[in-house]
Amino acid sequence: MRDCLPQVAILDIGLPDMDGYALAGAIRAEAGGRAVRLVALTGYGQKDDVERAYAASFDLHLTKPASLEDLQAATTVS
Repeated sequence: MRDCLPQVAILDIGLPDMDGYALAGAIRAEAGGRAVRLVALTGYGQKDDVERAYAASFDLHLTKPASLEDLQAATTVS
């Protein structure tokens, strides 16, 4: 387990080799229960895509192009 993890990670879903869903799972496993806010930023914006992102443990789903305000709000950790 890493000593230092980010508080927020913004991930694309359509990645080569390991897609964003698998990456989200790997980050959650690496975090070992510690809080990491995962934000999906993707061109996949259908209802099924949003549901799949939440099922893959994302905290938020944003469809491209996201505004600066959307990104700032998404990365705010309370």
